[in-house]
Amino acid sequence: MFHYYYYPKIERSLKKWLNLERLLLLRFQLLRIFSKLYNKAFKLKRIAQ
Repeated sequence: MFHYYYYPKIERSLKKWLNLERLLLLRFQLLRIFSKLYNKAFKLKRIAQ
């Protein structure tokens, strides 16, 4: 009874947490990509000058 009652709540919180983690990972990857692009642009700018 105890486990049966609490399991859905635990599952729901786990799903929320996993979604949050996925979002954070996506954001981190995007930031890394943007920083790489920015560095490339900066180097090109320096070469152009």
